[in-house]
Amino acid sequence: MRKPATGLAGVRLSKERATAVSRTVVYSFMAFDIYVGPLSRYIAGDWKSIAQQIAEQEGLTFVKIGPKKSLLSRLFEPKREEVYRVLREGIRNRLILAGFSDPIWDDSPDREYVTDRPGWEGLVAFVAQYAYARNPELTPPAKALSMPELSEDPAFMVEVEKEGSPVVAIMSTRFFLPGTFSYVFSLGDYGVAPLDLLDRALAAICDHSSLDRNMLIQTDLDQVDENATFAEAALYGTTIYARLVQQALSLNLPLIHDF
Repeated sequence: MRKPATGLAGVRLSKERATAVSRTVVYSFMAFDIYVGPLSRYIAGDWKSIAQQIAEQEGLTFVKIGPKKSLLSRLFEPKREEVYRVLREGIRNRLILAGFSDPIWDDSPDREYVTDRPGWEGLVAFVAQYAYARNPELTPPAKALSMPELSEDPAFMVEVEKEGSPVVAIMSTRFFLPGTFSYVFSLGDYGVAPLDLLDRALAAICDHSSLDRNMLIQTDLDQVDENATFAEAALYGTTIYARLVQQALSLNLPLIHDF
């Protein structure tokens, strides 16, 4: 059975389809992970995905292939304390200008983090399930959706046409921050939204599908493959989000989409 990572120890994971493994090197191609922990620690790169942790346990070199870093990020290793100060100031200023309160959380650089890998299939399934929960008159497909298929899915297309759709907001957000603000905005290249956005999505999904959220948090499921049904993929994605959103809420820390 699949278990979530807990930071640096006790990691176990089912086969990674998004990772190509040679005898000495692990290449991770645009994998999708979720990180819960200090924002400054994430930006400074002082954390390890479950693929990195597993590679190190096996004595392999891990190479992540993803979006290019900026020139400054490539030339300098930022300090967590400086990252925290700059980001918090930027976020605070944007919220004050928009008339919303400042999000408050303890971003101490030494706080621990939690991470798991739902994969893109987990994200797509979660978002699609939310879209159908908000449009119950529509019937979901029998088969799990891929990312290209999601963009053409009837329920998702309805949400795209709605101004301020929370479904679309989840897809465009990278940082989900604690706080009472309701404003979704961009900070540099990153979409920023309140953690409450995911909390409300889970509530809607559970209400629509008659799911017990506490049971979801305690459920471990194997990673779905391309042959999964829509229902299987939706349950898989929802269990991971239920667990990590609960951890983010209880720890009062950001949840971040990493790819």
